[in-house]
Amino acid sequence: MNVNETIVILGAGAFGCALATIWADEHRSVLLWSRDPLVALDISRTRTNPKYLGDIPLSPHFLVTTDLAYALSQARLILCAVPSQSMRALCLQILPLIQPQSVVICAAKGFELNSNALMSQVCEDVFKTRANRVDLAYFSGPSFAHELLQKKPTSVVIASYQKSVTQRVSSVFSSYHLCCYESQDVLGVELAGALKNVFALAAGTLEGLGFGANARATLITRSLNEMAHLGIKLGAHPLTFLGLSGVGDLVLTCTGELSRNHRVGLALGQGQTLEDALKQLNGVAEGVMATQAAYQLAKQHQVSLPIVDAMYAIIYGGANPYHTMNDLLRQVFSPKWIEFSQ
Repeated sequence: MNVNETIVILGAGAFGCALATIWADEHRSVLLWSRDPLVALDISRTRTNPKYLGDIPLSPHFLVTTDLAYALSQARLILCAVPSQSMRALCLQILPLIQPQSVVICAAKGFELNSNALMSQVCEDVFKTRANRVDLAYFSGPSFAHELLQKKPTSVVIASYQKSVTQRVSSVFSSYHLCCYESQDVLGVELAGALKNVFALAAGTLEGLGFGANARATLITRSLNEMAHLGIKLGAHPLTFLGLSGVGDLVLTCTGELSRNHRVGLALGQGQTLEDALKQLNGVAEGVMATQAAYQLAKQHQVSLPIVDAMYAIIYGGANPYHTMNDLLRQVFSPKWIEFSQ
């Protein structure tokens, strides 16, 4: 394992820039690829990213390029920091360009529209066609980009089916400010990362309605229950949901003001339309699309997910947020708990 391996980051949004900054400032070799020439130009000239991060300064020590082939020729550790709905297209784009023995690390959390596939399923589907081996890993856990940029301590999970891959990635990615844990439960890590965005929408909606901290605590607890319920049904390890990618990321996105999904839910609870709530974001609220996928998966596998059902009714059914969330808290919640065992 070579901790001095060059890291290529594909995606120059807030998260990609945050990781580039913390690693480059610790003297790691980092190359950031941007699809948008104007974003790349801003970063190169001013070491800021006005489109996604305002005037927050970025590290002067990483390189930025718009040449994808060049970027992929420089390293074998490739982190994809793009929205979930862009992940398949990016994988297909890099498929013929990456070098043998590379590791592609997906940092997107969500479901693909229409297929309801997790990002791990998308990556596996694309890269299974490649003759030369490409290893896959997944980056998850409670990690707001703005706090990474502020060098605040952050812990994440690197998941892969192969322990040697998690060891290779975590040894390079771990830094003074970023602690990387390892997991072989790819399904559990991926599912938790996608579902927590749905529950963050619900938590924000409760807050917007003024239901208080007690109700939010109940919602977070029951959200963990629903996450584990579906995960166990699909074959994930139950203890994964008690880790960073589960309860850690769930608490962060349900309570943190920096959570885009929480902010959308807050706006819905305050009476705004979904369209207006999304217009205020400088980024993507993955929970909106994840709600539909989670709802459909629950029906397909005959799993009861009352919180998911409530958010689906509000977002896709035009249900009244107050009545829906009030019913959820006072009537739908049951004192019967699922056991965290297989």
